[in-house]
Amino acid sequence: MTATAEINSVQPFVSWVDSRPPANLFENALSEAVKVQQDARRALHVAFDALLCLYPTYGSTRLAIRLGYLKPANATAALASAKLQFWWNDCHVDEVIGALVADQYGERAN
Repeated sequence: MTATAEINSVQPFVSWVDSRPPANLFENALSEAVKVQQDARRALHVAFDALLCLYPTYGSTRLAIRLGYLKPANATAALASAKLQFWWNDCHVDEVIGALVADQYGERAN
């Protein structure tokens, strides 16, 4: 498979990801994150990481503002610090991403 054919095979996901996030996505991300991480601050970091994975070109500071970080400019540093903590689990981020894209991808999202 050529590189162009490989890129075209994932194009539907990339075009959805690179678009502007829907307004209700932020509330959905937080509610899904609270399901896997009950502490509100920890859930905020999980939701932020999930949205960074889904919308890498949207801008981390804009995502942090929409999620309600107290210091949006420091959100990336706060996330890096959170990833070093004992409670961090990348599976939580995967669960949030799966819940957010479930409507678009159905069973493939799980």
